[in-house]
Amino acid sequence: MGIKRLARQCLLVATPAGAAAPGPAMAAGITQDSFPGLGWVAALVLLVLATCLHALSLRRQLHRKVRELAETEERLNTILNSADACIYIKDMQLRYTYGNRKLCERFDRELDEIIGADDSLLFPADMLDTIRAADLRVIEHGERVVYEEEIPSKSGDGMDVFLSIKIPLQGPDGKITSLCGISTDITALRKSQEEVQRLAYYDALTNLPNRRMLLEQLEVAALAFRNAGHLAAVLFVDLDKFKNINDEKGHDVGDTVLCAVAHRLQAIAGQADMVARLGGDEFVLLLRDLGSARLLAQARALEVAEKVRAALGDTITVGEQAYFTGGSIGVALIDAPGKSPIDVLREADTAMYQSKENGRNRVALFRPDMLAHVAERAALLREMDHALQTDQFQLLVQPQFSRQGEVDGLELLMRWDHPSRGMIMPDKFISLIENSGPVMQIGDWVIRQACRLRARMSERGFEHPISVNISPVQLRHPEFNTRVRKILEETGTSPHELILELTESVLIEDVDDTARRMQALADIGLRFSIDDFGTGYSGLAYLHRLPLYELKIARNFIQELPDQDSGTLIRLIIATARLLELRVVAEGVERREQADFLASVGCDSQQGYLHQYPVSMDAWLDECSRRSSPV
Repeated sequence: MGIKRLARQCLLVATPAGAAAPGPAMAAGITQDSFPGLGWVAALVLLVLATCLHALSLRRQLHRKVRELAETEERLNTILNSADACIYIKDMQLRYTYGNRKLCERFDRELDEIIGADDSLLFPADMLDTIRAADLRVIEHGERVVYEEEIPSKSGDGMDVFLSIKIPLQGPDGKITSLCGISTDITALRKSQEEVQRLAYYDALTNLPNRRMLLEQLEVAALAFRNAGHLAAVLFVDLDKFKNINDEKGHDVGDTVLCAVAHRLQAIAGQADMVARLGGDEFVLLLRDLGSARLLAQARALEVAEKVRAALGDTITVGEQAYFTGGSIGVALIDAPGKSPIDVLREADTAMYQSKENGRNRVALFRPDMLAHVAERAALLREMDHALQTDQFQLLVQPQFSRQGEVDGLELLMRWDHPSRGMIMPDKFISLIENSGPVMQIGDWVIRQACRLRARMSERGFEHPISVNISPVQLRHPEFNTRVRKILEETGTSPHELILELTESVLIEDVDDTARRMQALADIGLRFSIDDFGTGYSGLAYLHRLPLYELKIARNFIQELPDQDSGTLIRLIIATARLLELRVVAEGVERREQADFLASVGCDSQQGYLHQYPVSMDAWLDECSRRSSPV
């Protein structure tokens, strides 16, 4: 009876005032009506049992929740520790309360060292104020802060660049409780961007600004004259003896001479001036800050030009041999609102040719009466028509060799055997042809000769494709595609037997129209190659839009091998070609170490003096006949 009373008292205590006291078993939803004959002892036992089962269920739920929470935390830690970024949390006193594995590795610290410490443990003292200022913007004002910061590299050699993002973390009440930061190392990306910038705007050999950057800066100088009357001048420098050095001593010596010339010009230029290399042996100095008085600006420009002429008059020593180049210099002022950068360069170029005609190694200031020089150039253009009719133009053959040392293609190279001027190289007359000469007639002749050579090679069992150079002017001519198809039909040449080479300048103007014209020819089987790739015009965004088959690495990159920078650029070009599924050819290969490097990095084909000098078409056909195992 004592147990029965105890149970009844317990029920009375749990029953609110004024309510009928339930029986002991009613607390568990059990009544005597449900279990007739069940005593109070049995009811109490069931009550205790129900309570225990409920407690056990709650305990199991708690254990499950704790286990799930632990698993979630473990997964989160795995994700955070796998991230390629430093992730951390700081409290309101800017002390670290969390750091992932990348943070610990970056600063060579254990997590126990970092937790509870502030930034003075990880960063130099001169960085602390900047970091603190950014952190306070987050925890005091709730800002999201994104900025780049430079941190000493782990090796102590230089600085690494990080992109840091810091955001506030809030509690259930919406108040800021801490700061979360994510810092990503973008050093490699920054270097890649700088390299792309260098490729686009700088000459690979001399590291001077290239034509593209020069034209942009000329536009800036022209704008300064239009807005404020500030005069500027252009000095067009062409080396007088460089071709002889290049032909007799090779490109290694020639390139060394060009670099020496670049250094001398930079030493003369003022801090606000620019020295650029247009290509070959042509350099340009842009002189700024010449004031607003035309005669004084002219005198200043001529004074600098004479310094340049004197500097180029000194010999340049390469190895133990001294070389003399000299230079013809043309000067033109940016002194009229209507002058475009191209106008100024043309005037300076005209003055430079005048200085050459006056005996070379001279300075000439552009004058309107120099336009007679234009008449002379027109005469040269007229001679081109005669040269084409009298077989003065020649096509030489230079074969290309695979990594296995077998001929896998060839290129036709154009020369002009002038009756009075002697042998003229393409760099001296191609621009004349492209600008105002019989570009279509000469272009048709070259393609027709290539088709005839291809037929004669086929008779000897050689099926190599032939590459011919075409200019952007040809490609954009409304009749070009029609004329090419006609020549192929007349000669019975299959389109896939020809490769048309274009320079990167084709990408400067109207890429969509260029791609459309190229695609129309690619649809019938013709293949396209970008010649002198890497000289600063093309962008990766354009390449995939063109129906290309091949990239030809610029000669300048090859000549610098095995220089590490040049090797890196060549690897980059080959990697780009692989992504775009393009073939890669290196031209200008002259040394065995160049060839070995190119083969080691996967270059598909090579051409240059190391493998074979250019020969006449008849000599090449004789060589084909002598080969015992035609391809």
